[in-house]
Amino acid sequence: MTSSTSPLDPSLLARAERHGVIPSYLGTDGKVRHASRESVVAVVEALEADDGETRDAGSIIDPVVVAWLGRASRISVRLPSSIDPRSVWVTLRREDGEEFRHRLSTLVTGSVRSSPSDEGRVNTYQLAIEFVFSATKLTEQLLPAGYHRLWIEGPTLRASSLLLAASRCPAASRGWGLFLALHGLRTGNDWGIGSYAGLGEVTRWVRSLGGSTVATLPLNPIFVDAADPSPYLPVSRLAYNELYVDLASLPEAASEEGRALLDSSSFRATVDDARRSVLVDYRLVSRMYHEALNVFSSALTSGPSNRQESFWRFVTENPHMIDYARFRATVERYGPGWNKWPSVPAVHRGSSPGSSESMSSRVSDPVVLRHLYGQWVADEQLAAVAASAGTGTGLLIDLPVGVHRWGFDCWFEPDAFVEALEVGAPPDHFFAEGQNWGCPPLHPERIRIAGYRYPIAVLRHALRYAKALRIDHVMGLHRLYCIPKGFDARDGVYVGYHADELHAIVAIEAARAGAIVVGEDLGTVPEVVRTEMTRDRMLRSWVLQFEIAPTDPLPDPPPDVVASLGTHDLPRFAAFWEGSDIDDDLAAGRIDPGDAEVARRQRTALRRTIASAIEAASGSEGPVIDDRVDDAAILEALRGCLRHLGESRASLVLCDLEDLWLERRRQNRPGLIAGMTNWRRRAARTLEAAQGDPEVLKTLRHLAIARSAEQRWS
Repeated sequence: MTSSTSPLDPSLLARAERHGVIPSYLGTDGKVRHASRESVVAVVEALEADDGETRDAGSIIDPVVVAWLGRASRISVRLPSSIDPRSVWVTLRREDGEEFRHRLSTLVTGSVRSSPSDEGRVNTYQLAIEFVFSATKLTEQLLPAGYHRLWIEGPTLRASSLLLAASRCPAASRGWGLFLALHGLRTGNDWGIGSYAGLGEVTRWVRSLGGSTVATLPLNPIFVDAADPSPYLPVSRLAYNELYVDLASLPEAASEEGRALLDSSSFRATVDDARRSVLVDYRLVSRMYHEALNVFSSALTSGPSNRQESFWRFVTENPHMIDYARFRATVERYGPGWNKWPSVPAVHRGSSPGSSESMSSRVSDPVVLRHLYGQWVADEQLAAVAASAGTGTGLLIDLPVGVHRWGFDCWFEPDAFVEALEVGAPPDHFFAEGQNWGCPPLHPERIRIAGYRYPIAVLRHALRYAKALRIDHVMGLHRLYCIPKGFDARDGVYVGYHADELHAIVAIEAARAGAIVVGEDLGTVPEVVRTEMTRDRMLRSWVLQFEIAPTDPLPDPPPDVVASLGTHDLPRFAAFWEGSDIDDDLAAGRIDPGDAEVARRQRTALRRTIASAIEAASGSEGPVIDDRVDDAAILEALRGCLRHLGESRASLVLCDLEDLWLERRRQNRPGLIAGMTNWRRRAARTLEAAQGDPEVLKTLRHLAIARSAEQRWS
């Protein structure tokens, strides 16, 4: 973002304000940064394109209003001054269909505000939603949390609004867990990529050790041919990644056709090649999976069976899956650029494709059938993982901030997105040039006019089997840094969203799923974001590597956070402790030799300070770590830091599975695609090897003790 050379005239400022465009913001350096006039114009024009439906929205009442249960909630109704409020009726239609009707004049609280408009003078009436409770002498059960409808009716007018009634997100219990990148999970019988079955095994293992949670990256499908197959740029946030299905355990694998495929020497050789690979070979794995899914789906539908009935029932109950499968089949034929497809499949959004009895005759394309089958078995296996989690927090799944611009969601819900913009982040200490993540942002007004249909569907899918949801870049509930296509990442502009409404939707869906919510609030974070996270009982993200300082080598995590040593984007603990991440940055050209030498000296001094703090906290029985960088010292430092987090007030403590054996290589190096290792690297050890390693078990036992009420260290 650069200083504006051309001033923003009042007309442009008014247009920007109307669309929530924020021309200036406070940077991480504490200085105010101003957008260029050119970037403001480009963003405003992108938001104005084809938004005729949103221009008159909310003339009488906003298209969406929020009632926070347990708090005073006010709703504004705007009427021409010529209309007597005693002639206007307010109808509350609950989600279950029950209705309550009152005259507007009986609900008005406080004074009436009058203001001019293009059509004369308008009176704005403030309605207190809690007055409805007292007026009908009912409890708050009158308005349960959920999605209701308000109707305003009177002479010559009729308008309605979606009423979001929300409370706080479910509370978190004190616990601990493991984090793993599922694509990299290696087991003794994997097919070159992690699986839902492996995830279930990790969940059972963590539970047996006293843990409560297994966290992972987004589980959505990706384009396997992408240069950077990031799970944060998925094909869809409404579907699962079928490449994580444990194919060998499917009943269809035991069919005659399935056995013939799996027993063939060529297929076994392909599986062996994929299993030996250091990196996930997505193209090889995808070809192998597609071949097996073709055979298995054909075997399933070859004759009537109880499983076939269950399959068609799944398709019928999830009608968007038909659209998704047809989309994926068309991508395989013509490529991902759906704007250039010679033949475009019809969208049947929101409509049932028919009864389960008629489905088999309607799905004749074997590729469509294969994708439907892949989603069904993925759903089956994730349900089994969720069941294995028991009563604890269970699965903590990441919700990406966006989707691939050529993905299913942008084709299925085109009005929800702003095609001419891309989401990113402004320049900061880590990325002086800013970041462009490549995904189109949601249109703040169009999603609102649609009753937040798409965001609600995304949340429901993410929470289907998760008992904890981590919202990537939670600041996006308030604003997103949007870059016009063709502009530099430094020339983005913040676009504001209706944060109260998005927070309400998250709270409603989390409460219905009985799931806690974690916000990824790292980076440039306006204070209002954390204030409202606390208000809604969302957990914050707290990362030791970000919080450590020479004057405070072992800072205490506050309550209501998920505490961890690092993230998938940061150096592994072993690399951080020995300083090898500095060498990586030097080799990548991100720092020069002089800066590297300064960084090494600072890291050595910091390491000594942390070691002293760990030794002091451990007492006379604690290990002597000093500033050594051998594996034994690093392991003791890891345990000391985990003990500190474990004994803290943090709600949840997460440890990266690969840190347990002192892995140095990280899953993702933001901004670096060279070498094509991002989101591809497989774990150096199998899960079985980790489970049998006494040092790994010792570390996890220490963490479990630290999290317990006794808080011992042995």
